[in-house]
Amino acid sequence: MNNSIGVITNANGRQSVDISASKYVQDVNMTVYASTVNNTMVSNSIILRFIAGEPSSLNVYANPYVVASADVLTPQDMPDVHRTDVTAVVTDEWGHPIVGQSVSISSSNVTQGSITGPAAGVTSDSGEFTTQFTLGSGMYGEDLTNGVTVNAVSGSLSGTCQIYYTDNSFLSVKSTIEPNTSVKVNDTNGNNVSTDYMYTSDAQNSQNENFIRFGNASAGRYEIYGSYAYDPAKGDVPYNMMVLTSPKRLGQASDYDSAAKVAAKSFVANMTNSQIDVVWFNVSSNVVKHFTVDDSFNRSSINASIDGLSARGGTSIYLGLDKAIGDFNSPYYKSGNKKVIILLSDGYSQTPTNDLASAETAADQNITIYTIGMGMPDDVNLGAIANATTGGNYSRVYTDAQLNDVYSGICRDLQDVVANYTEMHILSNCTYVDSNWLPDVEYIMGSGYVSYPNGTERYEDPDPLPAPDPDGTYSIVWKPGVIKLNDTYSVTYSLKVLRDGNITPIRNDSYIYFIRDDGSNDIMHFGSETLYVRGNSNDTMAQSNSTIKVDITNPLPKMGAKADWPSQPIEWQVNYAGNGTYHQIIYLIDTNSVEIPVSEGYNSNANDTFSYSLPTKSLSDGNYIIRVYADDGDDTGEDLVTLIVSESKGQIILE
Repeated sequence: MNNSIGVITNANGRQSVDISASKYVQDVNMTVYASTVNNTMVSNSIILRFIAGEPSSLNVYANPYVVASADVLTPQDMPDVHRTDVTAVVTDEWGHPIVGQSVSISSSNVTQGSITGPAAGVTSDSGEFTTQFTLGSGMYGEDLTNGVTVNAVSGSLSGTCQIYYTDNSFLSVKSTIEPNTSVKVNDTNGNNVSTDYMYTSDAQNSQNENFIRFGNASAGRYEIYGSYAYDPAKGDVPYNMMVLTSPKRLGQASDYDSAAKVAAKSFVANMTNSQIDVVWFNVSSNVVKHFTVDDSFNRSSINASIDGLSARGGTSIYLGLDKAIGDFNSPYYKSGNKKVIILLSDGYSQTPTNDLASAETAADQNITIYTIGMGMPDDVNLGAIANATTGGNYSRVYTDAQLNDVYSGICRDLQDVVANYTEMHILSNCTYVDSNWLPDVEYIMGSGYVSYPNGTERYEDPDPLPAPDPDGTYSIVWKPGVIKLNDTYSVTYSLKVLRDGNITPIRNDSYIYFIRDDGSNDIMHFGSETLYVRGNSNDTMAQSNSTIKVDITNPLPKMGAKADWPSQPIEWQVNYAGNGTYHQIIYLIDTNSVEIPVSEGYNSNANDTFSYSLPTKSLSDGNYIIRVYADDGDDTGEDLVTLIVSESKGQIILE
């Protein structure tokens, strides 16, 4: 498109004009024409280069976001467990990564932790700069609430993230369904069709479609400029452009050649012998075609139901989802068929909360939802709807050609399904204590991070929440759902170790249960993983069925260098169900395994709490064990905790 402006030079023959920003990265030829007094035309040109957008967003995250506290030692030849990677990502306002952007990263409190990698650098092609953070040597115990603040600055942009620490044992497990693949998404580049003239139309004859029509122009790349009224109270208007070779996006009942209808009918033609159901929604919803077998006899009636659809105002997506879900539970649906909803929308939903609730209902019934946005869609809402189910995804299209490609991709997905439904059961051991099964490890709520085959990643907890099973196993269940050929589904989560000794966070009878396309089912097993844990403070499982039960509540453990800790408080609780009086002794087991009584007494005949201050100033560096022992003459009870007197560090790792 050519734009021109007339100006008059000043007395010195000079003039200037302001050039507005371009939405595209491109070179533009700027030419100035002028006529002399005898009408001779002269000109000169310059190339104006528009570069990528200015940096607009700086996101910062740590991976992992929890590290070991200073109480924990780093095993020999292992990575430092007090260290984590911190990554800053710089993007423009459209989410495009900015390469070569200067970034500096710092800790808000160098006593709590410091940047031990490069403190400054430039972003890579992915817009990322990564460095390392190491927790301070004086950070003992556990802080999973406030943590340490890490700051990142890039020009005028800034961002922060929190890094937490713990003295408890953590175990990270990652499971992957092979083979691995990547999911490709069509880009948004297409050939725009332009013309020498245009006219605009309001929504009078097109419901929610405003459009610019082009004609009589050769194919090529053109720029279109427009403006809209800005109301500060309402914010920016989310205008988006879709380039069509067909007249409209959705159209009315008479618009058989609208982009949406042409693509939908092409999809139907490729799904021979499948069942097709057609639902419309706006401020209400209805089924215009119940599940019908897509064969040569029925296809014309299915296409007629699509052609009869009309665009209307209102985007109550949940009403359409509820109608579709209802038909899956009707006599029209053939049991055993894959359950798939394809949701097409070009507007913003008035009820996103209801939409997500309906999508979760669909997920509970093993229904996969593909969402497609065109025109002015609500990308966030449509993405959330697709992500609520397994196997689906959200696609944003800008041309009718892309819309056809998305439908074709869905068709291929449905024909390449390996499993209509999958469940992953990861089993670990429990220990039998006082007539109850107690898990050896415990899932850390909020730690589950799932990566779906479509590229979506989000935090998600197991469903149902883990609990000991009656057979003495602790079961963590993940539901990948639909798995297609070459899909990869992964989940990473953290476990808290609850006892000492050998634990098995993944037993060899852990398995994946799946249902094939033909309705048959099968299972595949994991290999087992075993870990030896020593000195875990939460070990209360070694208690017998004694009437005396001792539980050390402090430290967990909390011990540092001699200069910082001249004494260490020891606190414990005794639950007593006997009839006598118990006597207690506190033992210190030194680095040579010599047991030394350091205090005794604490006589009682009831449930009680006790404390003792252990002098540590004279202790040399090393690992010590505190044993609290109780005896009433008939029965005994004890508990142990490891104290680490050192500035060294450590971790528990399962590869």
